Amino acid sequence: MTERLTARSSEIAGLGNLLDRIGVDTLASHRYLLDHAGLGENVVGQILQRLQPYLAGFQEMTRTRQVHLSDNCMEMGAELNKAAWLYADQDQKNYDLLNAHTTLPPLSGIDRGSSDRAAVGHVDEFEGPADYGRPHGIDYHSPNPVLDDLRDVLADASEWLGEIDRTIFELSGWSPLREAAIPVTGNWNEIRRIGQAYQIAGDAMEAAAESFAAGVRRVDGYWNGAAAQAFTDYADRQLAAMRWEGPAGRTISAICAAISDQLREAALAVVRKIVELLESEVAVDNARGALKVVIKKVPVVGTAWQVESIIEICWKAMDLTKELILKIEKVVDDFGAFLDALGDPEGQVGKKIDDTLRPLNDFLDDGKQAVEAVKTADIRPVLGTPDDDFSVGTGDEPWRDA
Repeated sequence: MTERLTARSSEIAGLGNLLDRIGVDTLASHRYLLDHAGLGENVVGQILQRLQPYLAGFQEMTRTRQVHLSDNCMEMGAELNKAAWLYADQDQKNYDLLNAHTTLPPLSGIDRGSSDRAAVGHVDEFEGPADYGRPHGIDYHSPNPVLDDLRDVLADASEWLGEIDRTIFELSGWSPLREAAIPVTGNWNEIRRIGQAYQIAGDAMEAAAESFAAGVRRVDGYWNGAAAQAFTDYADRQLAAMRWEGPAGRTISAICAAISDQLREAALAVVRKIVELLESEVAVDNARGALKVVIKKVPVVGTAWQVESIIEICWKAMDLTKELILKIEKVVDDFGAFLDALGDPEGQVGKKIDDTLRPLNDFLDDGKQAVEAVKTADIRPVLGTPDDDFSVGTGDEPWRDA
Protein backbone atom coordinates (compact mmCIF):
# COMPACT_ATOMS: atom_id res chain seq x y z
CA MET A 1 0.00 0.00 0.00
CA THR A 2 1.37 3.40 -0.99
CA GLU A 3 1.93 5.87 1.83
CA ARG A 4 1.38 9.32 0.39
CA LEU A 5 3.40 12.29 1.57
CA THR A 6 1.90 14.25 4.43
CA ALA A 7 3.97 16.52 6.63
CA ARG A 8 3.12 19.07 9.28
CA SER A 9 6.15 21.31 9.60
CA SER A 10 5.42 22.54 13.12
CA GLU A 11 5.39 18.97 14.45
CA ILE A 12 8.55 17.97 12.63
CA ALA A 13 10.31 21.09 13.90
CA GLY A 14 9.07 20.40 17.43
CA LEU A 15 10.62 16.94 17.41
CA GLY A 16 13.78 18.47 15.94
CA ASN A 17 14.02 20.85 18.88
CA LEU A 18 13.53 17.99 21.35
CA LEU A 19 16.27 15.96 19.69
CA ASP A 20 18.66 18.90 19.80
CA ARG A 21 18.02 19.24 23.55
CA ILE A 22 18.53 15.51 24.07
CA GLY A 23 21.81 15.69 22.19
CA VAL A 24 23.08 18.65 24.19
CA ASP A 25 21.98 17.20 27.54
CA THR A 26 23.47 13.75 26.97
CA LEU A 27 26.71 15.21 25.68
CA ALA A 28 27.45 15.84 29.35
CA SER A 29 28.44 12.16 29.50
CA HIS A 30 31.72 13.12 27.78
CA ARG A 31 33.05 15.07 30.75
CA TYR A 32 31.18 12.97 33.30
CA LEU A 33 32.79 9.70 32.23
CA LEU A 34 36.22 11.31 32.11
CA ASP A 35 35.78 12.62 35.65
CA HIS A 36 34.11 9.63 37.31
CA ALA A 37 34.48 6.38 35.34
CA GLY A 38 38.18 5.66 35.66
CA LEU A 39 41.04 5.10 38.07
CA GLY A 40 44.09 7.31 38.20
CA GLU A 41 47.36 6.05 36.74
CA ASN A 42 49.03 5.82 40.16
CA VAL A 43 46.43 3.79 41.99
CA VAL A 44 47.38 2.05 45.23
CA GLY A 45 46.63 -1.59 45.82
CA GLN A 46 47.26 -4.86 44.08
CA ILE A 47 43.65 -5.37 42.97
CA LEU A 48 43.06 -1.81 41.80
CA GLN A 49 46.29 -1.85 39.81
CA ARG A 50 45.19 -5.07 38.14
CA LEU A 51 41.80 -3.56 37.23
CA GLN A 52 43.10 -0.18 36.05
CA PRO A 53 43.99 -1.03 32.42
CA TYR A 54 40.69 -2.81 31.83
CA LEU A 55 38.74 0.18 33.13
CA ALA A 56 40.84 2.69 31.19
CA GLY A 57 40.08 1.00 27.87
CA PHE A 58 36.38 0.63 28.62
CA GLN A 59 36.11 4.21 29.83
CA GLU A 60 37.39 5.57 26.53
CA MET A 61 35.20 3.25 24.48
CA THR A 62 32.08 4.17 26.44
CA ARG A 63 32.82 7.87 26.22
CA THR A 64 33.30 7.63 22.45
CA ARG A 65 30.15 5.55 22.00
CA GLN A 66 27.92 7.83 24.05
CA VAL A 67 29.27 11.00 22.44
CA HIS A 68 28.39 9.48 19.06
CA LEU A 69 24.83 8.83 20.24
CA SER A 70 24.54 12.44 21.43
CA ASP A 71 25.92 13.74 18.15
CA ASN A 72 23.41 11.65 16.20
CA CYS A 73 20.57 13.26 18.16
CA MET A 74 21.82 16.78 17.47
CA GLU A 75 22.31 16.03 13.78
CA MET A 76 18.78 14.61 13.57
CA GLY A 77 17.48 17.74 15.24
CA ALA A 78 19.21 19.94 12.66
CA GLU A 79 17.95 17.82 9.76
CA LEU A 80 14.35 17.89 11.02
CA ASN A 81 14.57 21.66 11.32
CA LYS A 82 15.60 21.80 7.65
CA ALA A 83 12.81 19.39 6.75
CA ALA A 84 10.28 21.66 8.44
CA TRP A 85 11.25 24.49 6.07
CA LEU A 86 11.08 22.12 3.09
CA TYR A 87 7.55 21.03 3.95
CA ALA A 88 6.27 24.49 4.93
CA ASP A 89 5.18 25.04 1.32
CA GLN A 90 4.53 21.49 0.11
CA ASP A 91 3.01 22.53 -3.20
CA GLN A 92 6.31 24.01 -4.39
CA LYS A 93 8.41 20.93 -3.60
CA ASN A 94 11.64 22.87 -3.91
CA TYR A 95 14.43 24.26 -1.78
CA ASP A 96 13.68 27.96 -2.23
CA LEU A 97 12.10 28.54 1.18
CA LEU A 98 14.83 26.58 2.98
CA ASN A 99 17.57 28.47 1.15
CA ALA A 100 15.90 31.77 2.00
CA HIS A 101 16.38 30.87 5.67
CA THR A 102 19.95 29.66 5.28
CA THR A 103 22.82 31.97 6.20
CA LEU A 104 25.90 31.31 4.11
CA PRO A 105 29.36 31.52 5.68
CA PRO A 106 31.60 34.28 4.22
CA LEU A 107 33.79 31.87 2.31
CA SER A 108 34.50 31.45 -1.35
CA GLY A 109 33.22 28.37 -3.12
CA ILE A 110 30.21 27.90 -0.83
CA ASP A 111 27.24 26.18 -2.44
CA ARG A 112 24.48 28.79 -2.50
CA GLY A 113 21.92 26.19 -3.52
CA SER A 114 19.04 26.44 -5.95
CA SER A 115 15.46 25.32 -6.32
CA ASP A 116 16.82 21.79 -6.78
CA ARG A 117 19.27 21.59 -3.88
CA ALA A 118 19.89 22.98 -0.43
CA ALA A 119 22.42 25.72 0.21
CA VAL A 120 25.27 24.96 2.61
CA GLY A 121 25.09 27.13 5.70
CA HIS A 122 23.33 27.82 9.00
CA VAL A 123 19.58 27.22 8.87
CA ASP A 124 17.30 29.46 10.92
CA GLU A 125 15.11 27.82 13.53
CA PHE A 126 11.70 27.03 12.12
CA GLU A 127 9.07 29.55 13.09
CA GLY A 128 6.29 28.25 15.31
CA PRO A 129 7.43 24.72 16.19
CA ALA A 130 5.10 22.53 18.21
CA ASP A 131 6.05 22.07 21.85
CA TYR A 132 7.52 18.61 22.32
CA GLY A 133 8.65 19.43 25.83
CA ARG A 134 12.03 18.75 27.31
CA PRO A 135 13.72 15.41 27.93
CA HIS A 136 13.24 13.94 31.40
CA GLY A 137 15.51 11.87 33.60
CA ILE A 138 18.85 12.93 32.12
CA ASP A 139 20.78 13.40 35.34
CA TYR A 140 24.56 13.13 35.71
CA HIS A 141 24.84 13.42 39.48
CA SER A 142 28.07 12.48 41.19
CA PRO A 143 28.43 8.92 42.44
CA ASN A 144 28.60 8.35 46.17
CA PRO A 145 31.73 9.78 47.80
CA VAL A 146 34.74 7.50 47.80
CA LEU A 147 35.46 6.60 51.40
CA ASP A 148 38.66 4.77 52.22
CA ASP A 149 37.21 2.73 55.06
CA LEU A 150 40.01 0.19 55.49
CA ARG A 151 40.66 1.58 58.96
CA ASP A 152 36.99 1.11 59.86
CA VAL A 153 37.01 -2.42 58.47
CA LEU A 154 40.02 -3.26 60.61
CA ALA A 155 38.35 -1.73 63.63
CA ASP A 156 35.28 -3.85 62.98
CA ALA A 157 37.42 -6.97 63.07
CA SER A 158 38.90 -6.23 66.47
CA GLU A 159 38.89 -3.29 68.80
CA TRP A 160 42.29 -4.17 70.22
CA LEU A 161 44.23 -5.29 67.16
CA GLY A 162 45.25 -1.75 66.26
CA GLU A 163 46.77 -1.29 69.71
CA ILE A 164 48.83 -4.43 69.27
CA ASP A 165 49.99 -3.24 65.88
CA ARG A 166 51.04 0.13 67.30
CA THR A 167 52.98 -1.63 70.05
CA ILE A 168 54.81 -3.78 67.52
CA PHE A 169 55.53 -0.69 65.45
CA GLU A 170 56.98 1.11 68.49
CA LEU A 171 59.20 -1.84 69.29
CA SER A 172 60.33 -2.73 65.77
CA GLY A 173 59.49 0.15 63.46
CA TRP A 174 57.37 -2.21 61.36
CA SER A 175 53.60 -2.62 61.12
CA PRO A 176 52.72 -6.28 60.63
CA LEU A 177 49.03 -5.54 60.32
CA ARG A 178 49.59 -3.15 57.46
CA GLU A 179 51.98 -5.60 55.81
CA ALA A 180 49.49 -8.43 56.09
CA ALA A 181 46.74 -6.34 54.52
CA ILE A 182 48.85 -5.15 51.56
CA PRO A 183 47.22 -7.53 49.04
CA VAL A 184 43.84 -5.90 49.66
CA THR A 185 44.92 -2.35 50.36
CA GLY A 186 43.79 0.53 48.24
CA ASN A 187 40.45 2.24 48.36
CA TRP A 188 38.32 -0.55 46.96
CA ASN A 189 35.27 1.72 47.20
CA GLU A 190 36.74 3.29 44.06
CA ILE A 191 35.48 0.21 42.22
CA ARG A 192 31.96 0.69 43.56
CA ARG A 193 32.06 4.39 42.68
CA ILE A 194 33.15 3.66 39.10
CA GLY A 195 30.35 1.14 38.71
CA GLN A 196 27.86 3.73 39.90
CA ALA A 197 29.20 6.22 37.36
CA TYR A 198 28.52 3.78 34.50
CA GLN A 199 25.04 3.15 35.85
CA ILE A 200 24.29 6.87 36.12
CA ALA A 201 25.51 7.53 32.57
CA GLY A 202 23.61 4.53 31.23
CA ASP A 203 20.41 5.49 33.04
CA ALA A 204 20.65 9.01 31.60
CA MET A 205 20.98 7.75 28.03
CA GLU A 206 18.15 5.28 28.55
CA ALA A 207 15.91 8.04 29.93
CA ALA A 208 16.79 10.21 26.93
CA ALA A 209 15.69 7.37 24.66
CA GLU A 210 12.27 7.28 26.28
CA SER A 211 11.74 11.01 25.67
CA PHE A 212 12.93 10.51 22.09
CA ALA A 213 10.58 7.54 21.59
CA ALA A 214 7.59 9.55 22.82
CA GLY A 215 8.42 12.23 20.24
CA VAL A 216 8.70 9.66 17.46
CA ARG A 217 5.28 8.24 18.34
CA ARG A 218 3.76 11.71 18.25
CA VAL A 219 5.28 12.84 14.95
CA ASP A 220 4.21 9.58 13.28
CA GLY A 221 0.68 10.95 13.08
CA TYR A 222 1.81 14.05 11.19
CA TRP A 223 4.50 12.83 8.81
CA ASN A 224 4.21 10.14 6.13
CA GLY A 225 6.10 9.31 2.97
CA ALA A 226 9.52 7.94 2.04
CA ALA A 227 11.48 10.42 4.15
CA ALA A 228 9.27 9.72 7.16
CA GLN A 229 9.85 6.00 6.79
CA ALA A 230 13.60 6.56 6.50
CA PHE A 231 13.47 8.62 9.68
CA THR A 232 11.55 5.90 11.53
CA ASP A 233 14.07 3.25 10.49
CA TYR A 234 16.98 5.46 11.56
CA ALA A 235 15.27 6.37 14.85
CA ASP A 236 14.56 2.72 15.68
CA ARG A 237 18.26 1.84 15.41
CA GLN A 238 19.30 4.92 17.36
CA LEU A 239 16.76 4.22 20.09
CA ALA A 240 17.87 0.60 20.45
CA ALA A 241 21.48 1.71 20.91
CA MET A 242 20.52 4.37 23.47
CA ARG A 243 18.34 1.94 25.43
CA TRP A 244 21.17 -0.62 25.55
CA GLU A 245 23.23 1.78 27.66
CA GLY A 246 20.85 1.41 30.61
CA PRO A 247 21.14 -2.34 31.32
CA ALA A 248 24.83 -2.24 30.37
CA GLY A 249 25.56 0.42 32.99
CA ARG A 250 23.55 -1.36 35.66
CA THR A 251 25.21 -4.70 34.93
CA ILE A 252 28.67 -3.16 35.23
CA SER A 253 27.64 -1.45 38.46
CA ALA A 254 26.42 -4.73 39.95
CA ILE A 255 29.69 -6.50 39.13
CA CYS A 256 31.76 -3.62 40.49
CA ALA A 257 29.78 -3.71 43.73
CA ALA A 258 30.38 -7.47 44.02
CA ILE A 259 34.12 -7.05 43.53
CA SER A 260 34.16 -4.27 46.11
CA ASP A 261 32.33 -6.49 48.59
CA GLN A 262 34.79 -9.31 47.96
CA LEU A 263 37.70 -7.00 48.70
CA ARG A 264 36.08 -5.91 51.94
CA GLU A 265 35.56 -9.53 52.95
CA ALA A 266 39.16 -10.34 52.04
CA ALA A 267 40.45 -7.55 54.27
CA LEU A 268 38.24 -8.78 57.09
CA ALA A 269 39.42 -12.35 56.55
CA VAL A 270 43.07 -11.29 56.80
CA VAL A 271 42.49 -9.35 59.98
CA ARG A 272 40.27 -11.99 61.59
CA LYS A 273 42.89 -14.64 60.94
CA ILE A 274 45.54 -12.47 62.59
CA VAL A 275 43.23 -11.93 65.57
CA GLU A 276 42.63 -15.66 65.86
CA LEU A 277 46.34 -16.47 65.87
CA LEU A 278 47.34 -13.58 68.12
CA GLU A 279 44.89 -14.55 70.84
CA SER A 280 47.26 -17.33 71.84
CA GLU A 281 50.21 -14.92 72.16
CA VAL A 282 48.92 -11.77 73.86
CA ALA A 283 46.39 -10.58 76.37
CA VAL A 284 44.74 -7.20 76.58
CA ASP A 285 44.28 -5.21 79.75
CA ASN A 286 41.86 -2.30 79.67
CA ALA A 287 41.27 -2.15 83.42
CA ARG A 288 42.34 1.50 83.43
CA GLY A 289 40.14 2.40 80.50
CA ALA A 290 42.92 2.24 77.94
CA LEU A 291 43.98 -0.70 75.84
CA LYS A 292 47.38 -2.05 76.68
CA VAL A 293 49.22 -5.04 75.26
CA VAL A 294 50.27 -7.40 78.04
CA ILE A 295 53.30 -9.54 77.25
CA LYS A 296 52.58 -13.07 78.41
CA LYS A 297 56.16 -14.31 78.25
CA VAL A 298 58.75 -13.63 80.94
CA PRO A 299 60.31 -10.15 80.63
CA VAL A 300 63.85 -11.40 79.97
CA VAL A 301 62.90 -13.14 76.72
CA GLY A 302 59.44 -11.74 76.21
CA THR A 303 59.49 -8.62 74.09
CA ALA A 304 61.88 -9.52 71.31
CA TRP A 305 60.68 -13.09 71.19
CA GLN A 306 57.05 -12.10 71.02
CA VAL A 307 57.60 -9.45 68.34
CA GLU A 308 59.15 -12.11 66.16
CA SER A 309 56.35 -14.50 66.98
CA ILE A 310 53.66 -11.98 66.09
CA ILE A 311 55.42 -11.08 62.86
CA GLU A 312 55.48 -14.77 61.99
CA ILE A 313 51.77 -14.97 62.73
CA CYS A 314 51.06 -12.08 60.37
CA TRP A 315 53.00 -13.74 57.58
CA LYS A 316 51.18 -16.99 58.27
CA ALA A 317 47.88 -15.12 57.95
CA MET A 318 48.96 -13.80 54.56
CA ASP A 319 49.76 -17.31 53.40
CA LEU A 320 46.36 -18.49 54.54
CA THR A 321 44.59 -15.76 52.55
CA LYS A 322 46.54 -16.12 49.30
CA GLU A 323 43.87 -18.37 47.85
CA LEU A 324 41.25 -15.72 48.60
CA ILE A 325 43.31 -13.03 46.88
CA LEU A 326 43.82 -15.26 43.85
CA LYS A 327 40.07 -15.77 43.67
CA ILE A 328 39.48 -12.01 43.63
CA GLU A 329 42.13 -11.57 40.96
CA LYS A 330 40.32 -14.20 38.87
CA VAL A 331 37.10 -12.21 39.22
CA VAL A 332 38.92 -9.04 38.18
CA ASP A 333 40.38 -10.75 35.12
CA ASP A 334 36.98 -12.20 34.18
CA PHE A 335 35.46 -8.74 34.56
CA GLY A 336 38.25 -7.27 32.45
CA ALA A 337 37.64 -9.81 29.69
CA PHE A 338 33.93 -8.90 29.74
CA LEU A 339 34.74 -5.17 29.50
CA ASP A 340 37.18 -5.81 26.65
CA ALA A 341 34.54 -7.76 24.75
CA LEU A 342 31.96 -5.00 25.21
CA GLY A 343 34.55 -2.41 24.31
CA ASP A 344 35.30 -3.96 20.95
CA PRO A 345 31.93 -5.30 19.78
CA GLU A 346 32.73 -5.87 16.10
CA GLY A 347 32.46 -9.55 15.32
CA GLN A 348 31.54 -10.47 18.89
CA VAL A 349 27.81 -11.03 18.56
CA GLY A 350 26.53 -13.89 20.66
CA LYS A 351 29.01 -16.47 21.81
CA LYS A 352 32.04 -14.44 22.88
CA ILE A 353 30.08 -11.93 24.96
CA ASP A 354 28.12 -14.75 26.57
CA ASP A 355 31.34 -16.64 27.29
CA THR A 356 32.93 -13.67 29.03
CA LEU A 357 29.78 -13.01 31.05
CA ARG A 358 29.30 -16.61 32.20
CA PRO A 359 32.00 -16.56 34.95
CA LEU A 360 30.36 -13.45 36.40
CA ASN A 361 26.82 -14.83 36.59
CA ASP A 362 27.21 -15.71 40.27
CA PHE A 363 27.34 -11.99 41.00
CA LEU A 364 24.12 -11.40 39.03
CA ASP A 365 21.85 -13.98 40.60
CA ASP A 366 19.10 -11.48 41.29
CA GLY A 367 16.36 -11.98 38.71
CA LYS A 368 16.36 -8.42 37.42
CA GLN A 369 20.15 -8.27 37.24
CA ALA A 370 20.25 -11.52 35.29
CA VAL A 371 17.76 -10.19 32.75
CA GLU A 372 19.74 -6.99 32.32
CA ALA A 373 22.95 -8.98 31.91
CA VAL A 374 21.34 -10.88 29.04
CA LYS A 375 20.37 -7.56 27.43
CA THR A 376 23.93 -6.33 27.89
CA ALA A 377 25.37 -9.42 26.23
CA ASP A 378 23.14 -8.85 23.20
CA ILE A 379 25.23 -6.15 21.53
CA ARG A 380 23.35 -6.09 18.25
CA PRO A 381 21.90 -2.66 19.13
CA VAL A 382 25.45 -1.33 19.47
CA LEU A 383 26.45 -2.80 16.13
CA GLY A 384 23.31 -1.32 14.57
CA THR A 385 24.01 2.22 15.78
CA PRO A 386 23.69 4.59 12.80
CA ASP A 387 27.13 5.73 11.67
CA ASP A 388 25.96 8.33 9.15
CA ASP A 389 23.96 11.46 9.88
CA PHE A 390 20.25 11.23 9.14
CA SER A 391 19.09 12.87 5.91
CA VAL A 392 15.62 13.38 4.45
CA GLY A 393 17.29 12.99 1.06
CA THR A 394 18.38 15.15 -1.85
CA GLY A 395 16.73 16.28 -5.05
CA ASP A 396 13.06 15.29 -4.99
CA GLU A 397 13.56 12.58 -2.35
CA PRO A 398 12.08 14.55 0.58
CA TRP A 399 8.71 14.72 -1.24
CA ARG A 400 8.44 11.15 -2.44
CA ASP A 401 5.61 8.87 -1.43
CA ALA A 402 6.57 5.60 0.16
